[in-house]
Amino acid sequence: MKLATFCADGATALGRVNEEGVVDLTRRITDLPGDMSALIEQWPTFAERVAALCDAPADHPLAAVQLLAPIARPGKVLGIG
Repeated sequence: MKLATFCADGATALGRVNEEGVVDLTRRITDLPGDMSALIEQWPTFAERVAALCDAPADHPLAAVQLLAPIARPGKVLGIG
């Protein structure tokens, strides 16, 4: 499952990327957290509902959205070589 933060029609949202485009999770799950960090923190609460949308048709073609950084302000960045 590929999750993404994206911008479409001037609004930032969370979505699931599939072969057709992006399924808008923010629109389909009304109580979804507003950012990816919060979604990760609350994943046990939302995992089933997000998984249930795996076969849903895309709400936006991939070419019509702007993919953003999944986590806007990470707390730490680690580089291991």
